[in-house]
Amino acid sequence: DGNYHPLFLTAAVVATMPPEEVKRQAPILLSPEGAQSSIALTKRHQHVLRRYLIFFLSQKLEKLLQNLNNGLKAHFNNVELWTKATDGGLQYNAADSGSGNAIGWQAFFDSYAYATSMEVEKRYYAMGSDSCVLTLYDGSLRALQVSIDGVRIHDKFAKGVLKQLEDFNMNVARDETDSIPRKLPSSIDIPRKPPQDAPAPEAVKPHVPSNGQVPYSQSSASAVSAAPKTEKTPAVKLHVGNLSYATGPSDLFEYFSGLYGRENVLECHIPTERETNRSRGFGFVTMPKEIAALALDSGRKHQIGDRLVKVAASNTAGSGRN
Repeated sequence: DGNYHPLFLTAAVVATMPPEEVKRQAPILLSPEGAQSSIALTKRHQHVLRRYLIFFLSQKLEKLLQNLNNGLKAHFNNVELWTKATDGGLQYNAADSGSGNAIGWQAFFDSYAYATSMEVEKRYYAMGSDSCVLTLYDGSLRALQVSIDGVRIHDKFAKGVLKQLEDFNMNVARDETDSIPRKLPSSIDIPRKPPQDAPAPEAVKPHVPSNGQVPYSQSSASAVSAAPKTEKTPAVKLHVGNLSYATGPSDLFEYFSGLYGRENVLECHIPTERETNRSRGFGFVTMPKEIAALALDSGRKHQIGDRLVKVAASNTAGSGRN
């Protein structure tokens, strides 16, 4: 019907954002006040989104047509389908294009599937199984073609996709003056405990030659005060076994941060199987050395979800990140 699924459009908007824009907009949208906020779509972002949707939907249509073409050859006298989204897509006409002997899906469906189904219905008062399958595919193909047509023409894109995004409470720029999004926090700061007795960093002055001229490598862009790097806090990686397959890294973080503080859980990771992407039933939690020792020596029984889990020192080194 020309409408796009809200989750699909939202995912496409985020996927076409520059990484720095995601970092700028994420903090306010994920905050408690995020419900009253909106994503800002500049004119440039709209152009990128439209190009991306054309590419994505065309790839889906062409892949489905290629699979159908490979499967139909043995059943319909080596018929050769047009498998491109260009030159009319489903409405491709070899006579108009003057290239090859391929037949467009619409012409194939009208000539073979529809005509065959009508013949079977007249004789047996029932639909043929092959016609039912082709009709099912026809619905999917038509939905993709309508979706492509809705973004390929700019006016339809503006009245369709952009209108839907506005209905989702997104701030869609209609001219260049609206293209500057609202200023948002540059990043999410996760509080960390500063090292005790850490000396105050001193400014590092750039070296200036005796002639008073700053060389190119120490231009005003780079000749600024810099703080010396502090040593990283030693970290230990803990192995957490007997996890439920439903347990995710966020569950590990919530559990251990509830016991030892959010600033002391540096990393959580659960390995997964490559083929199924299912959890392998164990994970790793990286913590500062003294906090990890406390977790190992406390004698506490750890339960995550409905499982008693086993916590032990891992034989792989921690990341050492603050």
